[in-house]
Amino acid sequence: MRRTFIAGGAVVILLLCTGCVVHHPRPSISEIGTAKHHVNSGMMLLEKGKIPDAMWQFDRAIDLDPSMAKAYVGRAMAYLVNNDLKRCKANLKVARFVAQGDEDWINVYIGYMRFYPAQKQTGWLEATRKEFEKALEIDPTYKATYFYMGMAYKEAFDFKYAERMFERVLEINDPFLIRADHQWKLVRKILTAQPRSHIAKTIALQPQMTRAQFASLLMKELELETLVHDRSVQRGKHGGSSIGNVPDIQKHVPKADIEAVLRLNLEGISLKPDNLFHPNELVTRGDLAAVVEGLMNKTGKDIYRRELKATTSPFRDVETTHPRFRAILYCVTWGFMDVNNISTEEFAPDLPVTGSDTLLALRKVRDHLKYR
Repeated sequence: MRRTFIAGGAVVILLLCTGCVVHHPRPSISEIGTAKHHVNSGMMLLEKGKIPDAMWQFDRAIDLDPSMAKAYVGRAMAYLVNNDLKRCKANLKVARFVAQGDEDWINVYIGYMRFYPAQKQTGWLEATRKEFEKALEIDPTYKATYFYMGMAYKEAFDFKYAERMFERVLEINDPFLIRADHQWKLVRKILTAQPRSHIAKTIALQPQMTRAQFASLLMKELELETLVHDRSVQRGKHGGSSIGNVPDIQKHVPKADIEAVLRLNLEGISLKPDNLFHPNELVTRGDLAAVVEGLMNKTGKDIYRRELKATTSPFRDVETTHPRFRAILYCVTWGFMDVNNISTEEFAPDLPVTGSDTLLALRKVRDHLKYR
């Protein structure tokens, strides 16, 4: 599959419009090597998140060879990381125009597979799938194609198909192996958690979440509104009545969810000592453990409620005097949560909890509430 490269005025103008101003000296050709070398360097820098340096490498590659499609794709991805979708799309158009061989075209297709999910226009998943199919026609074993199709499915909350894509990468066994293995484990965890609400699917992909998001997640996934009004539930000091005017949640979108959760007075998601909720503060692993233990205790007959006695802590970073030790021991003992690092036996109570780990813990709570 080949396209003829035509060096015209329109291309020159487009290149000038989509270029990036960087603060690097312009070395001579003898110093900077080949265009291919600059592209490869740019790709490595892009992977490390060094966007200005990567952009400089792509610009130099284009200076040396204006027909190098991969350089435009690389520059497009750098703009994508910076959320500059307009310049990203412009560079992909140039890459499509100058692409000449199979490798060029695969890179162009993958570039668009990464662009469409970020753009999120109507039909973006189908557009991504079409680029995926074009890439497979050239090379059905190209690993990156499956990886980014998996990322697109994950973004669309189609975790089952995402899992299949990442499994294909694992079968091929390539440099994408580690990245694909991480994504595969993530979607497996989400599938096990079985998120039911849209907010749960969104939070499942997040490496951390705020207290406001956590309150909404509790309400949507556990139907806590029923618990709040359930007379059999042990209430906190608010007794299910109005919790009063909490200043820092009045203009928050999930205000009603936060107020409903506050009525249960759960440690880990209750008011702070200053009588504020702090909705934008991140939820820690210790917070989640406290909430899970509190929920299980408040729902009455806890099938897991047994006296857990420990004279020494099984966790290297959590002493028995830690305020969350009982909750952490409870959650790990009964499988609601795992230690953060098996090799070091560390629970990491102060580390922000991931969305997927939160959903897994709530899934077990949900099952308990369903069958109690």
